[in-house]
Amino acid sequence: MKRIAIRERLRKAKSLAVRREIAHDWLANWLQHYDLTIRSLDNAVSRGEMQEAGRILGQLKALNDKRFGAMPNLIDKLCDEDVA
Repeated sequence: MKRIAIRERLRKAKSLAVRREIAHDWLANWLQHYDLTIRSLDNAVSRGEMQEAGRILGQLKALNDKRFGAMPNLIDKLCDEDVA
């Protein structure tokens, strides 16, 4: 299944309520990925697998870079007036 960028999902939303729901879903997904990645990083460090920990840290950085990069668009779209 192809993932649709948050800005596209928000652009197609017809009301503030729908945009708000999309944003909340996006945040929940981010937190789920973040928590899973942190647990994986913690497990690797606990096992002394520093190379694996470094790889996971890179994933964490990429995850956050992508999400923080999308944040300005998300805020702008949530501040737009209703389009319905």
